[in-house]
Amino acid sequence: MKTIFIKKILFMCTSILLLTCNSLMAENWQTQIHIQGQEIKGMFKSEVTIGVQAKKSTMEAPPLPPIYSCRMYLPSESWMKQYTQWIKTNETKQHQWILAINPHGNYGPPMDITSRLSWDPKSFGPGKVVLKKGWQGDGDILADMKTVSSIDIVGSNMDQYVTIVYSEK
Repeated sequence: MKTIFIKKILFMCTSILLLTCNSLMAENWQTQIHIQGQEIKGMFKSEVTIGVQAKKSTMEAPPLPPIYSCRMYLPSESWMKQYTQWIKTNETKQHQWILAINPHGNYGPPMDITSRLSWDPKSFGPGKVVLKKGWQGDGDILADMKTVSSIDIVGSNMDQYVTIVYSEK
């Protein structure tokens, strides 16, 4: 009889066995989400990075410039911090990221303005990725992010919230 130790699991082998292990962890990936507003001399583009990796990482958003025509960030779970990067751990097969989007910024007249939210549909991990209205992850589906690469966001100088919901198959 031969004793084999693998990752702190003891196997006692008395004959040839075929062991199959299905991973409970999601596949690693990361992508950038972009927003582009009215082109001005100040900030008119913003991007955030989301993804799933073995190790969590975040990056806080920089201070706002004096003039901007759009803005996007990822609010923290406590809503006390604003991130431009949020990589979550691959310990589960479903994740959500809230995007706070200001499609107007502080530039221009107080009327609704259109900004373009875009991404690369091929850059997500395997599974389903949808963009939903609202911050709770249960709103109407705005886009299947694996079949379209952008949507328009219309609004005034205030944050709107959408949620990216990723589910690995």
